[in-house]
Amino acid sequence: MAKGKNVSRPVSASYGFDEASGDVILKRDDLRPQEVAPNTITLMVVDEVDQKTVGLYLIDGATGAELARMEKIEVAIAL
Repeated sequence: MAKGKNVSRPVSASYGFDEASGDVILKRDDLRPQEVAPNTITLMVVDEVDQKTVGLYLIDGATGAELARMEKIEVAIAL
């Protein structure tokens, strides 16, 4: 998110990516069932970002609840 606006969308994941909806279905870690299994998700920036940092939010698709966030991720786009 940049300035409160979504500027990216998922385009792939190690597991659980649904191309039709863009959702990523996460699963529990087999060794630590209280945690989510690691998953690498690729995001495509779909809107112009003129900030030096953005935020990344993990949202529950069913409820819209925020599950986790990372603030102040540096933006470095090279063409």
